[in-house]
Amino acid sequence: MRRATLAAFTNIRDDAVLAEIVAKIDAGDIEGAITAIGITRAQMAPMEDAVVASFVAGGIATAGQIGRQSVGGTGISIAVRFNSRSPRAEAWIAQNSSTLVTRIIEDQREMLRGVLTEGLQAGRNPRSTALDIVGRVDRSTGRRAGGFIGLTNQQAGYVRNMRAQLESGDPLQMAAYFDRQRRDRRLDGIVRRAIEDGKPVSTSDMQAITGRYNDRLLSLRGETIARTESLNALRAGQLESVQQAMEETGTQAQEATKTWDSTGDGKTRDIHTEMDGQRIAIGEAYTSPTGARLMYPGDSSLGAGGVDTINCRCSSDISVDFIGRALRLEGF
Repeated sequence: MRRATLAAFTNIRDDAVLAEIVAKIDAGDIEGAITAIGITRAQMAPMEDAVVASFVAGGIATAGQIGRQSVGGTGISIAVRFNSRSPRAEAWIAQNSSTLVTRIIEDQREMLRGVLTEGLQAGRNPRSTALDIVGRVDRSTGRRAGGFIGLTNQQAGYVRNMRAQLESGDPLQMAAYFDRQRRDRRLDGIVRRAIEDGKPVSTSDMQAITGRYNDRLLSLRGETIARTESLNALRAGQLESVQQAMEETGTQAQEATKTWDSTGDGKTRDIHTEMDGQRIAIGEAYTSPTGARLMYPGDSSLGAGGVDTINCRCSSDISVDFIGRALRLEGF
């Protein structure tokens, strides 16, 4: 999922036509520049494919755990199989893939508006601004690297603030660079020498520093999306697989429950620690102290926000009383 996420952002960089972006920036046309950069759903295909793969993997693995089950009142047992083409499964895939891609595209457009507006207000060279966005070609690979593409609006703000500090020539502002955890420490000497000389960081050095900082923030973004979205899809597939098995065997809804299991370590958010042990029917939604409703940990299909879903490592313990066999599935 992480590779797929970064591949989607690479698609955007590779498809960008620099001359068209520069022309729009030069004309002061921010929306035109965003259109010229071109962010489409087709470019996000690797990410959507990874979401589907996680969903299906969760469903297949769970069906394997359930194994053979008796069909109520028939004396016949069946091998439970996961059907990724069921209407409910296909509906989940369509809705969640679309929601994920739409959210990321909107976030990218918001980020680009901030970057382009700041560049125009600062009077930056249009070509430099365009390269800051799509990245500069790495001669060793022939591919673009660095750039704002893929970063959140907040992350892009970190980069812009860092650049303003290093361009200020003010030793106190420039020294704030050393507090940035994602900086490339191998470049610290450049900043120290500039402070000692009482000068701003040069343009060429600035490009190197911001490029490395961008790359590291992008890596963090990829990891965050991967952890959140792949686990979300995996858990959705697991739950769908259990529900399919219940339907195939004639197991009634009241015969299955799920219980919230927080990870219980120092990284667990307080609101999810409070939810630990919350036991409900399998078809119902958990209720967070925030008021959010979730079908499983990490679920955003009912409107739960990032405070409840991003990087969530909690799980569900599912208990199903299949006919003639009680089954407990942990860590969902």
